[in-house]
This record gives sequence, structure tokens and C-alpha cells, in this order.
Amino acid sequence: MRAAIADLAEVDRDLLTLALWEGLTVAEASDAVGLEAGAGRVRLHRARQRLAQDSRVANLLTERSGAILA
Repeated sequence: MRAAIADLAEVDRDLLTLALWEGLTVAEASDAVGLEAGAGRVRLHRARQRLAQDSRVANLLTERSGAILA
């Protein structure tokens, strides 16, 4: 997962960190990285899509799901 996140653009990593892990709203996170709220929402959405499509993340989620279901 870390490698997949590291491959994102710096601004996208910052948005993810601020909005998902630090608890800021998307508007607050966008402002913190110098984007308008709408642009931040779009970038965050696209970053999440890229992570969801990344095979490294998919493999991790599959492994964890198997462990939970076992």
C-alpha cells in the first residue's frame, strides 16, 4: 500500500493524508495544499481510483479479506 501511495503525485498524497488520516474536510485539505475545494475533490477522487486499480493494493485487500474470512 505504501508503495502505491508513494507513486501518487505529491499533492495527491498530501490530500489523502490530510483528508483521510488527519481528519480534515476535503475543503480544508484542499486549502492546505493550495487548491480550490472543487479541484481538491476531483484530485482526491482520482487518487482513490488509482489506488483502487493498483494491483499492489488489490492484492493487499484480497490477502486481508482472506485472513478475515478464514
